[in-house]
Amino acid sequence: MKPYQVHISLSDCWNACFALLPIMHVTDVAAMNVAGADALERAGKPCRVLALINDSVGVLTASCYFDWATELGVILGTGTNACIVEKVSHLSKWQPKGVSPETRTAINTEWGAYGSNLLPRCKEDLELDAASGPQQGIMLAEKLMSGLYMGDVARRLLLSFAQRTDLFNGVIPENLTQKDGFSTADLSEIESDITLSRSQVANVLLKKLDIYPDTVNIETRLVVQAICRLVVRRSARVAAALLVAVLRLQGWMDEPRRLVIAVDGGVFLKYANWRVYLGHYLREAFGPRARELIHLVHFKPVADGSSFGAAVLAAAAARS
Repeated sequence: MKPYQVHISLSDCWNACFALLPIMHVTDVAAMNVAGADALERAGKPCRVLALINDSVGVLTASCYFDWATELGVILGTGTNACIVEKVSHLSKWQPKGVSPETRTAINTEWGAYGSNLLPRCKEDLELDAASGPQQGIMLAEKLMSGLYMGDVARRLLLSFAQRTDLFNGVIPENLTQKDGFSTADLSEIESDITLSRSQVANVLLKKLDIYPDTVNIETRLVVQAICRLVVRRSARVAAALLVAVLRLQGWMDEPRRLVIAVDGGVFLKYANWRVYLGHYLREAFGPRARELIHLVHFKPVADGSSFGAAVLAAAAARS
């Protein structure tokens, strides 16, 4: 979307799996107000749309309402994105008139759309991208780290191993060849298994791939877990790299200070091991300064923060 005012933007394209072409290239808030006004009026709940924001802006706003040290709003869930706070004097594409150069504003980064030949993509990543339909060739960073894709990356890796080795005794489970045959929730259950027999791994293999536990020895279960863990750790590592890149852009690395990063999304909120890996890779990315910098960074879970942030901005817009 191309924003023009807090309540007006233009739909340029959809980068998620939605088919909403009839409303492309219309003024979104106007369309919402026209289309929804009659229905809301009939329901006895008249409503006007005052602010149009995405989830990362909402999370940033929700956290800023309580803590002005918040400088990033991050979504780490089905998809991923980040919104940052920046001085208008540092902006090159937008120069607002009548405001001080020191005025701070919110910048939606759309970091999930980052693409580069430097991204660590393997054969299975390229296959996933090729099969992503309208999303082919875009949202490349998101495909390496988000909840929507992690399970399918692991499935493709397991399929490659099963085809090249006797991972499942020469059998290729049918579900392993099917898109969405393996979810990120399954990945989490496998990766977090600490039982001696890796019984959770066996349960997932039975539930999702119809592979009976007595046909899968402990060595195979450990291999499956290791493959899944690689996908999870890479996701956290890419997220850490993106965070540190944004902090460098903001100048935080040169002038470190207490920093709150507001986060919403199931991968961060519900996947404990993923959060542990994120902390580890942040320290790695900070390098020799890790001991100095890491204690200044505070992650703040903001569940449903996009809704609260939208309400805050709508209230502010209504008063202005």
